[in-house]
Amino acid sequence: MTRKQDSIRGVEQEQENDEEQQDLKEDSADRSPLNEIKENAQSRAQEESLRTIYRNNLKKILDRQFEPNGYPENLMSHVAREFLKVESYKPKEEGTTAEYLPDTDTKCVFCFKAVDSSGDAELMPCQGQMGSIEKRKIACRSKFHANCAIKYNAGSFLFQYSALPECQGKLQCPLHCCSLCNNEHYKQVAYAGEMTECALCLRAFHKELCIPAGSKNLDVEIKIEGRGVQFEMIVCPAHFTKKKTGKHIAACDECQNTKDLIKCSTCVRSFHKECQDVKTLDGQPIPADKCEKCLAGDAVRYDVPVLVRWSDNIVDDEVY
Repeated sequence: MTRKQDSIRGVEQEQENDEEQQDLKEDSADRSPLNEIKENAQSRAQEESLRTIYRNNLKKILDRQFEPNGYPENLMSHVAREFLKVESYKPKEEGTTAEYLPDTDTKCVFCFKAVDSSGDAELMPCQGQMGSIEKRKIACRSKFHANCAIKYNAGSFLFQYSALPECQGKLQCPLHCCSLCNNEHYKQVAYAGEMTECALCLRAFHKELCIPAGSKNLDVEIKIEGRGVQFEMIVCPAHFTKKKTGKHIAACDECQNTKDLIKCSTCVRSFHKECQDVKTLDGQPIPADKCEKCLAGDAVRYDVPVLVRWSDNIVDDEVY
């Protein structure tokens, strides 16, 4: 190496050292007590602003706590998770990746729009928490219009119930309410304990006891704040094609009468039209050949014994 080259290299090294020293000074300045006080004050102000928003939103919903949502006569289907893009996976695979789409922060999880049918553009943030495999509590990304949340009644969901002080005192989307417990009218229990979310629709189930039979376990890695976070999710039975039904029960699922039965096209139940409470599904007349449990997407837990008693007066040659 020549003296000239040596000299140039020495100058470059000095410049690099000066830049490193400058970076250290800037980092030190950023971490100065005064800056830390400012950052803490800003953080507290943001938290207080968020608490004020939550309090105001909660009051709005509690003022409408007795507003009916049309259940069960005007039933709604469970909505898809439109803003969580889940990458494709093979049937035998138990893991995949997903990402929240940009619309997550600007559109309602129920109507998928920025403005609801009444012209309301205000989106309320869900106050629920997502539970990751790492046991980190991460804020739910759901946002919704008040009108859409109050009208939503799939699985007998009642948005105002979670807002009551004797329940959670929070505004929460269906991902923080066990779909099975809630549908069985265990309303208080439905909001307690760890939940497992369906990766494809707005349904959740108690992690330990309420996973529906026929579900697929699916570990989903979602990028949050720049890093991948693992979640134990499922694909609930609503997203699988049902196999051909067996022979039908020769009695109405509601009244047990054996005459003039309608056979459900998607399960072995039989029913009478007059025994059904549901009149419309998503604003449309219900299919004439589907029972209420199939219309509502009802499920059965794993490890739950199913007992069937056949009486002489309801058994015919078609029943197995």
